Amino acid sequence: MEKRWKKIVQILIIAIVLGGALYIYPLRKVPLIPSESNYKKGEVWGTSNITAGKSVRQEFYCGPTYLQSISIYMQNLNEVKQGDLIITFYDGEKELKRQKLSLDKIENYEWYPVEVNIWLEKEGLYTYTITTDVENDVAVLQIFETDQNNAPAENRVYKYCDEVRENISLAVNYRFLSPVKNIREAVPFIAIIILVGGLLVELSGMIGRKGNNNE
Repeated sequence: MEKRWKKIVQILIIAIVLGGALYIYPLRKVPLIPSESNYKKGEVWGTSNITAGKSVRQEFYCGPTYLQSISIYMQNLNEVKQGDLIITFYDGEKELKRQKLSLDKIENYEWYPVEVNIWLEKEGLYTYTITTDVENDVAVLQIFETDQNNAPAENRVYKYCDEVRENISLAVNYRFLSPVKNIREAVPFIAIIILVGGLLVELSGMIGRKGNNNE
């Protein structure tokens, strides 16, 4: 009985030390906690056509955080459905990420998630542009817009072909992943670590006892 209590105390000490270390790093550095912007997806009105040489540009304010993806409300006007939609993210003039979405995957009046997976390392203003590599002048896509009051809180200035559209924003939803901000958020992860650690210690003890018995 005494040996068992000693083992429990040892497990608790190891768990506390390990959990504390993980709370300091990496739980406060690794993106784990999901969240989404506050945009109501049903509230859309207005469109901008994406054609050769025409693009939309949306500024958004956030960070530091990990941007996992964005969802955009679109309609495909390209009957041939050849070419790509190109979404490029910037920090000032610095390009952070460029993603391509094949036009043959876009149907009508649907939300399309676009994987981004970038660290926005500082709090501040970021931008992204949406263009196409289709070279003819026929509209290939409609991007839906919403009133600025209904838009995600992160959205700022919205431009179509470098022209600012007052009180209008892109119909978009952001998905973020953030490190834990306090001990309460860290508790579930630390509890899992304690449980797994305890099971491993118990398993190693069973293996050790079995080996002794075989001798």
